[in-house]
Amino acid sequence: MIVEMLNARHLANPIKVGNPVMGAVTVTLRIDQELERSQIDDLRYNVAAHEFGHMIGLPDEYENPVATDNGKPEDNAKASVKSRFLELVHKAKLTPPSFPSHTSSMMSDGMTVMGFHAVTVWNALGYMTRHFLDPGDWIIASH
Repeated sequence: MIVEMLNARHLANPIKVGNPVMGAVTVTLRIDQELERSQIDDLRYNVAAHEFGHMIGLPDEYENPVATDNGKPEDNAKASVKSRFLELVHKAKLTPPSFPSHTSSMMSDGMTVMGFHAVTVWNALGYMTRHFLDPGDWIIASH
């Protein structure tokens, strides 16, 4: 369903779906690297890293979406992602980013990966290993 939706938009980056491993599904997205080199490089921004952040549940930090009863579904969805992200940041005992903010963060205007960018993976690891480890045993460490 998602693949059909994205392909229907006639994007310049075609999407391929395949099953190289029996029972597994993979999705391959082609990133327009020439666009990044020619137009976005001046901004010190990596579209692939930023969009991957969205794929693992990270919100845009340069926006401050708020859910409302009469809000657009897209804005309400963004607000929901931001809210869940902030819950995980709090659970991980990290300092969250400000919304909206224009910083060097990969989910804002730059390419810097911050500790709080790992919260969705941290949460997944805690869940997957909960029968063997206390989820609180996982920490996000910055060096």
